[in-house]
Amino acid sequence: MIRDDHPAIFAVGGNRAGVFVYTQDDISTVVLTKLVGALPSQFVDDIAGLYIPAMKKENGFCLSKNIKKLSKNLETKGYKHAIEMTEALTRELRLSFSEDEINLWGYSLISQGKTKQALDVFKLNVYLFQLSYNTYASLSEGDWHLGNYPKAIKGDQKVLELQPNNSNAKDKIKKLILLIQ
Repeated sequence: MIRDDHPAIFAVGGNRAGVFVYTQDDISTVVLTKLVGALPSQFVDDIAGLYIPAMKKENGFCLSKNIKKLSKNLETKGYKHAIEMTEALTRELRLSFSEDEINLWGYSLISQGKTKQALDVFKLNVYLFQLSYNTYASLSEGDWHLGNYPKAIKGDQKVLELQPNNSNAKDKIKKLILLIQ
């Protein structure tokens, strides 16, 4: 796996077994299952994180260095300051952020049970990338996780403004309306 922190080489077979060697960490992980489609490549880093704390998602593993810097600032100052902190880091340190890396960060926060923080990250992504239907879809999903169904519907309506044939947004709006009733 090509990445700055904790690079690894690996071999995966049948999406149910894999050998992962962390070349700079003096650790290897072997995953053997009988389950077709187990996808060990998607969870092996979590296993290694049991032995290397820096590899845990809650410690920012797999986030870009710019997102890690922003994340550390927001952990101390609060995620509600995501937009102003991003503008300051962009201005002062000339950091840049991509839509995909911010979105990945938001979903990483959801997987850690930090849905309110994820919502602030998704709001940041909408602010930075206002013409992307995907940012509104993620914001809608964050609102859905928090039970903010009317806001989630508005987010998916914006998705449909930007991408009128988006069947996922149409289906989600129907489900959300049923949840409200």
